[in-house]
Amino acid sequence: MSRTGGVIQPPQAEEVEIAAQTTRYRDHVIVCGAGELGLTVSEILRHAGVAHLLLEADAQKVEAARAAGAPVFHGDASRPDTLLAAGLTHAHLVVLTFAHAQQALRIAQAIAERRPALTLWVSCRSTTAADAFRAMPNVRVYQQSFAAAIGLAEQVMSTLGMSTELIEGHISAMRRRLDSSRFPGSSSS
Repeated sequence: MSRTGGVIQPPQAEEVEIAAQTTRYRDHVIVCGAGELGLTVSEILRHAGVAHLLLEADAQKVEAARAAGAPVFHGDASRPDTLLAAGLTHAHLVVLTFAHAQQALRIAQAIAERRPALTLWVSCRSTTAADAFRAMPNVRVYQQSFAAAIGLAEQVMSTLGMSTELIEGHISAMRRRLDSSRFPGSSSS
């Protein structure tokens, strides 16, 4: 038992491997989850030259990500020791790409306990989950349904022949409305 009454988790072999291979990482991004979304984020970050790594607990996803050339490590991001092994103390930010909001919320809380000022981006599907994350400091929410709706509307307007400037104006206005409804009191300019 720890001093706080919690069970102390024994180190796992993958945490030792992660720590050994990530000692050079500083100001990097930790992407938790190597599913389709996490791999896409990783690919974009790689092309942009952003130092990052992925953590994934599912061995099959780890192998698929490695085959795709992603900098992935086999480890459970819900374990604080795994996050620390991945360089949480030196990370610039963390991205959570899990489908299960409760798992992501536990990880976000564990990160907030260890690095309260660290920026955390969370991708989530439901408004309820998004609201829970927004209540946490330094958490930015990427709500998948809003992002998909905006992207789809943009494509529809383009197909209808609307000008790029008009499309950008409508999309910007919608983003401002969404932001002001999610963050009461924020300006809509």
